[in-house]
Amino acid sequence: MKYKIKGKVWLWVSASGSAKGAWHFVTIPPEVSEKIEKRYKNIHGGWGSLPVRVKFREVILETSMFKNKRDKNFLTYILPLKKTVRQEAGIQDGDVLDFTLEIKI
Repeated sequence: MKYKIKGKVWLWVSASGSAKGAWHFVTIPPEVSEKIEKRYKNIHGGWGSLPVRVKFREVILETSMFKNKRDKNFLTYILPLKKTVRQEAGIQDGDVLDFTLEIKI
């Protein structure tokens, strides 16, 4: 199933306030995360991961998204954006992306 999503790119900062090794993510909105969780709740991999294919700015990314552990109720997923992918697509912290997300199960 494919989902059309709009989300803001953000930088993961550790609990100690460090951004060393800076990973960037996009949060999957709660209403989409809820649909995904209902449909795939018994199929997660390690750390609640789901394999996905994402298309944005003519870039196709195959990765996994994860349950957002900072969301105390686990109502959202987060999609990691590697540095190489951000560079290829010209993505910066704070950008708002329109993208298509497909669960690859």
